[in-house]
Amino acid sequence: MLQSVRDQIVTSFCDALKAAGSPCPIFRALTQPLHRDDSIPGIVVMPGTEAIVTTTRRLQLRTLNLKVVCVFGSPDTDDETIDQKVEPLTSWVESALLADETFGGLALKSEVKSITWHIEAIDEDYIGADMVIEIQYQTARNAPDVQG
Repeated sequence: MLQSVRDQIVTSFCDALKAAGSPCPIFRALTQPLHRDDSIPGIVVMPGTEAIVTTTRRLQLRTLNLKVVCVFGSPDTDDETIDQKVEPLTSWVESALLADETFGGLALKSEVKSITWHIEAIDEDYIGADMVIEIQYQTARNAPDVQG
């Protein structure tokens, strides 16, 4: 079975994060809860949404939104600089993305579109940030698993 271009991009991004000397574990499409002792802080990468932007006779231009969740840990409710705990993770992800914005030529371009902070205690389990990375790429119209 062929690996889709989308899957190749997600794999390439996860590999790039790991190769850049990740400051914490990298998880792809988290299937198990994060455990405080061995996986927090952590970064989770998963496909979010995808849209076909334009279609020509031979090609489809697609936009993939990757969701990257940076999880830090339980907040100290008296800490007024709690956002600074997650900031190094989001900055590091952004720097790793800028090192190869085309994922080795798989994509046309990519950029961070938004960061949503979760700085209040959510069930007092963690603080973090959700990043949305928009990636534009092409596939063959008649074979979505083939790069266009």
